Amino acid sequence: MIKILQINVNRNSAATESALNLAIQMDAKIVAVQEPWLPKGPSYANTRSTTHQDYTQILPILEDSFLRPRVLFYIRKDLDVEVNSFISDDNDFLAIKVLAPTSSFYIYNIYNEKSLQEGLNQTTI
Repeated sequence: MIKILQINVNRNSAATESALNLAIQMDAKIVAVQEPWLPKGPSYANTRSTTHQDYTQILPILEDSFLRPRVLFYIRKDLDVEVNSFISDDNDFLAIKVLAPTSSFYIYNIYNEKSLQEGLNQTTI
């Protein structure tokens, strides 16, 4: 069984650290983060969020490095995955293929922004 933790950390570094600690406690192999904390800078080309010794971070590969990624995966270092950037080059979407011993499967991490127009309850994908 592969446990997955999904969380929106609202661009907060303390919330990110708490989420990673919770993931360790619950033995989660994958953490899907929306609105990750990222250091501010002129470009997001080589940016990284909070690190953890047990996890590898995966961020979207961005064509426009000035757009802030709004999704991120933390993957336990003992889990084999492939990043599938061919599906989308959007900073709000990230797909990984988990290579499990008996079968493989995809996991999609999507940041679904609420409509910016007041009174609308629409979301976009």
